[in-house]
Amino acid sequence: MQRGLTQEQLAASIGKTSATIANIENGRSIPNLYTLERLSQALNMRLRDFFEERDGNATDENRLKLQLRIQGMIRELDIDDLEIIAGQIAAFLSFRSEQKGSD
Repeated sequence: MQRGLTQEQLAASIGKTSATIANIENGRSIPNLYTLERLSQALNMRLRDFFEERDGNATDENRLKLQLRIQGMIRELDIDDLEIIAGQIAAFLSFRSEQKGSD
């Protein structure tokens, strides 16, 4: 953990659980803007520092913006809609995988 904080300490300082912090660190969860702001304050970092790779190269900001936009849309869906969307994504990924395999 950066800045000498444990996951538990960081989580407590921003009102989240240590499991949430672990999921963010491991890429299993994408924090919303509010959480990123709280993390940046707690860690004394700039928001843009979260969008840079460890070697200093900027990541694709458009990809992150799209992921956050999709995450917001997903929150608006009920369970039936989510099942439909999950099926569509699975079909798309399968199709794309087949296309790559035939190249």
